[in-house]
Amino acid sequence: LFKRLLQEFPDNLELLHELATTYIRSENDEAALSIYQQILKRDRNDFAALIGLGGIYRRLGRFEESVGVLERALALDGNSTQTYYTLGFTYKQMGLFDDALECFDRVIEQNPEDILAYNHLGCIYSLRGDSKNAIASYHRGLQLDANHPILHYNLAHEYEKLGYYDEVIGEYEAALRAKPDWSEAVNGYEVFLMSHNLCKEAYSILCQGIEVAPENIHLQRSMGMVQLRRSEYQDAGQRFEAVLRQEENDS
Repeated sequence: LFKRLLQEFPDNLELLHELATTYIRSENDEAALSIYQQILKRDRNDFAALIGLGGIYRRLGRFEESVGVLERALALDGNSTQTYYTLGFTYKQMGLFDDALECFDRVIEQNPEDILAYNHLGCIYSLRGDSKNAIASYHRGLQLDANHPILHYNLAHEYEKLGYYDEVIGEYEAALRAKPDWSEAVNGYEVFLMSHNLCKEAYSILCQGIEVAPENIHLQRSMGMVQLRRSEYQDAGQRFEAVLRQEENDS
């Protein structure tokens, strides 16, 4: 539809932006890249095109080009949280953690209630091996939303690194209270419990997860492994057979 409209209105920048966005949503970054380049040939200071191009270059691994176009965007608007977000992600993937932290600090300066910015700060501190500041960042986010599941989930991982196992359990429990159908958190909690030989507790957690999301193949597979540890061989075999049938149907 957008292509047909552009045949009639080839200079319409709004249509070009809509087409680029549609390509991005369909995970066709190469096609979106071409559209943004067309837009910037017509207006080299098109702010939205610079931001979009910066994200595409990052996803394509063209980090220096991503930084270049995002710096152009900052020259146009030095207070854009969207630009600092995108630039922070690029620096994070480049391993330039100090630069990434500075970007998300700028986001928080502009919007102190941006919960996800605190989460990103925590993740970057964690990658840098700074658990103290990672935990502090996650807690700053939780002051804004005490039930945010991602913050609790990431705190669980950070506490596990430090060997604070009671805190790990508390954070996984909080994450699953906030989002009971989150299979990634259920699996993470189950793996933690099994690594500490808490088989009964792992079984209970998986039962809760499967009750909420019975079609989740990862939870079913994990339950089969727990049943093996519990010597429930027949139940485990039946569960694995069901998983294999589901995988065949999905493929």
